[in-house]
Amino acid sequence: MVRKDEQMAEHPEHGPQFWGLVNSDWVMCKDGKMQSPINFRANQILYDPNLIPINFDSDTDKMNGTLLNTGHDLTFQVDDRNRVNLTGGPLSYLYRLQELRLHYGSIDSQGSEHSVDGYSFPGELQLLFYNYDLYGDLAEATKGTSGLAIISLFIQIGNTTNPELDKLLWTDRLQNVTYKGAAARVEDFNLTNLFPTTPHYMTYQGSLTSPDCAETVTWIVMNKPVYISRKKMNQLRNLWQNTMGQKETPLADNFRPASNLNSRTIRTNINFTTKDKMGKPCPTMKSKKAYQTNSWLVKPTS
Repeated sequence: MVRKDEQMAEHPEHGPQFWGLVNSDWVMCKDGKMQSPINFRANQILYDPNLIPINFDSDTDKMNGTLLNTGHDLTFQVDDRNRVNLTGGPLSYLYRLQELRLHYGSIDSQGSEHSVDGYSFPGELQLLFYNYDLYGDLAEATKGTSGLAIISLFIQIGNTTNPELDKLLWTDRLQNVTYKGAAARVEDFNLTNLFPTTPHYMTYQGSLTSPDCAETVTWIVMNKPVYISRKKMNQLRNLWQNTMGQKETPLADNFRPASNLNSRTIRTNINFTTKDKMGKPCPTMKSKKAYQTNSWLVKPTS
């Protein structure tokens, strides 16, 4: 099955602002009221004490799959036999991992799809899960209610690359996926080791960030980024969205601009509290700055 965003890559001149116009099946991209990505603002994030940590349940600690240059993004397609399930967090069902999608920029000041207080990161890795309790596959889940869950990991420039991310983006492997349609095998990828050491996240209801922009996604955006070296990021910036022999167009800058939040609520399991004179926690929802864009995206007020 050809992914809709692969079809979109055939016409890169039809950017996000045209998606709802060039294809009648993509009208949600233009008319939807729960579109993604969004910009997280401090005064729009509410602490929810009922949110629990996310949980992975897998038949194995490691997974295999295929790294593919789709012409729109770099995607790691997980083998069917590697069953990684997601529960907990804001989810009421069990979701199964389908693939990982990488978005990044041509410069460090852009690349992530989501932003925090107007700040964009150099990249964003999105883990796409489908509702395994209710639907038979990803295609069916995309059309249904509560069909998808996406965990988002911001990517920040650091001295070294996260070891598991480095395994996925091994230099020789990247050279094998330089052009659209090229693929390379990945073995023994450990999803747990990819994640930053934090149980904290923000969550909201939204959509896919590529056509058909289906509004059936529960987004879970982790509160701490993973790191990539500048050398590795520059290697990513040498990938192309065209096939070999065509005019070279960078794969970088494959992000959709932020959409309006409209009436949606952003929730978090980060407890924004102050303490009274006796040192006891005193919950507050005051509209004071509750996070900053450094190594931790969101910090409790003090």
